[in-house]
Amino acid sequence: MHKSPLILVVDDEPVNFSVIRTLLLKDGYQLEYISNGIDIMQKLSEINPDLLLLDVMMPEISGMDICRQIKSDPAWEGLPIIIVTALSTKEDLSDSLDAGADDFIPKPVHGLELRARVKSMLRIKRQYDKIQELYESQSGVIKLLENNLMELKGNVARAIPHEINTPLNGILGTISLLLQYSEGMSAEETKELLSMAYHSALRLEDITQTFLTYVKVFLKSTYQSNHNTSTHIAIPLHEVVVNVAKVQAERFSRLADLVCHPMEYACIKIENIDLEYILKEIISNAFKFSNQRDIVTIFNKVENNYVYVMICNKGLSMTEEEIAKVGAFMQFRREIHEQQGLGLGLTIARKIIEIYHGSSKLYNSDKGMTVEMCFPIEAEIV
Repeated sequence: MHKSPLILVVDDEPVNFSVIRTLLLKDGYQLEYISNGIDIMQKLSEINPDLLLLDVMMPEISGMDICRQIKSDPAWEGLPIIIVTALSTKEDLSDSLDAGADDFIPKPVHGLELRARVKSMLRIKRQYDKIQELYESQSGVIKLLENNLMELKGNVARAIPHEINTPLNGILGTISLLLQYSEGMSAEETKELLSMAYHSALRLEDITQTFLTYVKVFLKSTYQSNHNTSTHIAIPLHEVVVNVAKVQAERFSRLADLVCHPMEYACIKIENIDLEYILKEIISNAFKFSNQRDIVTIFNKVENNYVYVMICNKGLSMTEEEIAKVGAFMQFRREIHEQQGLGLGLTIARKIIEIYHGSSKLYNSDKGMTVEMCFPIEAEIV
């Protein structure tokens, strides 16, 4: 229910309040009255007005001093103040504005002028409140981003130098050996060193491509409102899941450990390359963080126009704190699992899912981990 604006009248003459109340009666405002400005800050906190109509000539403390006191407090600097006074010279107007007043009405008060100025000041107050609300909302977001950025910077500082230096040193080291000792090396030794350099270069390329994908996806998500998914083709999800799962199982020489349950038919609207990337990252993690002969299970369900895909492994489990911190450049218990990489794969996958209006979650299940993906179902395009 919309709350009527509350106007506080400060005047030592109750009859003046009666006049103002009569003039503003038809506009539906709430009106409060106090006869002096002593302890004005406490009274403002109790009443919380949207507008202050303030008389100048009062015995204990003048309206000008009250105005200065209010406007000097950051909590109330946005409160509109209209000075109401019998003084009407240009000097009086100048003094009122210097004290911080927002407007000036001479006595005797004219009803039409009063209503117009009150309406104008209340409109300004609403705009001010909206700006403040937006500022506070954005400040909260900025603070959260700053905290995440600080953590991200720390993780980047730890992860990137190591991940880049390791393959780079491998390339430089093998090339250095070839340059110094190639004349005395056999063809087999030369081939072995070149193979080492090649695999180091592949690892460096993989790191670079992963980082570029991370930047690309997050730029895309930043401008998500301009990301038109209507042009993307509806893809039968189950077919792609099974195909990618088999490729990843073969990559880890663990085809026997893969169990794909019969999957319900469902189409989702997504670019094929993005869907394959999501599945590749999540399924490869399931094999990375589980042992040989530990089963990796994949199944899905269709419910309320959404399709859910679950990828479960029985190797790694994580604490709730670790799950909550899963993000860019974050890796857990690396000293145990000894996995290479920047820790970006799952973060990229989750962000792509969000771009296509889906969701994902990670949780412990049956002595292992489950990644659950959810996508809105789309009608198949023929």
